[in-house]
Amino acid sequence: MAVSDSLVRTTVRLECTDGQRSGVGTSFLYRIDAEGDNWTPILVTNRHVVEGYTNARLVLSQAPDFRTATPADAKTLTITDLQRLVVYHPSDAVDLAAIVIGPVLNQTTLGPNPINLAAIREADIIDDASASQLRYVEDILTVGYPQGLWDSYRNLPLFRGGLTATSPMLDYDNEPKFLIDCAIYPGSSGSPVFLYNSGVVFDALNNSASLGERTKLLGVVFAVQLYQADGKVTEVTPTAAQAMARVGVPSSLGVVVRAKEILVLIDRVRALTR
Repeated sequence: MAVSDSLVRTTVRLECTDGQRSGVGTSFLYRIDAEGDNWTPILVTNRHVVEGYTNARLVLSQAPDFRTATPADAKTLTITDLQRLVVYHPSDAVDLAAIVIGPVLNQTTLGPNPINLAAIREADIIDDASASQLRYVEDILTVGYPQGLWDSYRNLPLFRGGLTATSPMLDYDNEPKFLIDCAIYPGSSGSPVFLYNSGVVFDALNNSASLGERTKLLGVVFAVQLYQADGKVTEVTPTAAQAMARVGVPSSLGVVVRAKEILVLIDRVRALTR
């Protein structure tokens, strides 16, 4: 299976509400491995996607093959006590959170067909060895639900392509984030950002090239940069396909939490769910 085909099933669309306001964002399945074959499923997303909300609606797919999926393969789950399942990154300045989805799945009758989701593992996250092979500018893919859009018939996300605007291995402006040259819209919050090379794969460390596919998780979208009328650039973190609180001109620059902070979040989940 092509790498891009497997990425189709990594994300889950999040519709969050507190009875008065609502938002749409993106999450992706992450597998926290334990002893033996045991593992804990969580949904990784942004802090601002879930913070303050009480309910969440997820639509999962039970289709064995996304090409033949229909609405009959959809499984809708409603979480009515969302904050009980949410774990936030220990730093308030890092826009990451996790939903511990295992208890919800355990209480759900799935029938004969299991949920068809592809989980990200620690081995899929960019590490020092892989980072040494990267160029400053690399091709990337984001997966999610920009403007809340999706293929609702087959329960499929949308892909956007782009480039790293700053190195994903360097803290931009001395913060654990980097920029991507990619159109980011409300609903993209929480989207995973993958390094994606298909065809010729360059190795900057050894100054060589090979044929194949290469993908690594580089980080998580959390904001977009807007140019304001006064000439200032601000970061905006919208979640729903609705009017933004601030009006500005999109710069086509997305802001991404570096992948190393996902590992910090995972450690936090482990500590609180033992």
